[in-house]
Amino acid sequence: MTSATDKTESSEFLFAPFKMAAFNGNPFSDYMQTNQEFMKNMAAFNQELTRFASERIQSGTQVLQDLSECKSWEKAVSVQSDFAQSATNAFMAEMPKFTEQVTRTCSAMWTPMANAEKASPESGA
Repeated sequence: MTSATDKTESSEFLFAPFKMAAFNGNPFSDYMQTNQEFMKNMAAFNQELTRFASERIQSGTQVLQDLSECKSWEKAVSVQSDFAQSATNAFMAEMPKFTEQVTRTCSAMWTPMANAEKASPESGA
């Protein structure tokens, strides 16, 4: 049978290599701030991605309707060509937005950790 003392000793043994005291104070706060920034920025990214996907689905649905109403192959090719051009333009316009959001997310996540590193006694700052 395991006593309370045995559990404590085994817990201390398991966590000793991780220096759990380091999770107290500023490093833990910086870690939490990093996670909050990540979640906030990923929510914004998800919102933009959802908006773009919805827009593309609506456009695709419309082109299917337009194609079903074509009376000639020439008109169908024209509708499809216009759709392909429109889709290409939409994707090309969206890429800088996605890139900016990912860059903003990485930067927001890194800042608290970089500040923590500068402030740590081990950094020599």
